[in-house]
Amino acid sequence: MTDTEKKVMYEKQNELKGQREKLERNFIW
Repeated sequence: MTDTEKKVMYEKQNELKGQREKLERNFIW
């Protein structure tokens, strides 16, 4: 796997994690 592919995957994972954290925060309130 190339560095570019790794970077894209990493960014996608971070994006999903951020969305999940946002949902959890909204859910708490």
